[in-house]
Amino acid sequence: MVIPELKQIEQKIIARRYRGHLAHAMVVACNKLTADERLLLLMRYEANFSLREIAKSLGTHCMGAGRQLRKAQGKLRDSIIYGLSTEPDMNGRTIAECLRDMVENPYHEISLLDCIKQSMAQRKPPASARQWVKRPGLILVKGAAAKSKGTAISACTRELETRANHFSG
Repeated sequence: MVIPELKQIEQKIIARRYRGHLAHAMVVACNKLTADERLLLLMRYEANFSLREIAKSLGTHCMGAGRQLRKAQGKLRDSIIYGLSTEPDMNGRTIAECLRDMVENPYHEISLLDCIKQSMAQRKPPASARQWVKRPGLILVKGAAAKSKGTAISACTRELETRANHFSG
């Protein structure tokens, strides 16, 4: 017979033992997910959307949404396992214990959903949404200063204005 207090102490010790390894593996794994995969996981597990609601928001069928969700789950799971396997003192047995403990132990302080949300906040927007600023390059005029400073400066100014007009137009 196991005394409940001893079971709680054991669970807390195991949770503490794997906390650092698991936190690192989860952060790396969440950063490997695409923005769409993150959004899909959050819609399902944070907002409790049904597959029908997810499919409707994605403009696809329930089967397609289910496939995408399983693919994102698999990618996340595989990335976490790979991340744990790269830790120096983790082997197959300890990885299995860590994953089992992550699911069953109520004393784990690491939330996978929080990791996903944090990785979304840290990502840059897609290139199509960013504002690109095109700047004219530096122009070097060899020997122009020795001949005539005034004409070299005015020629550079005209060239910069021409390039600026080209980029803004």
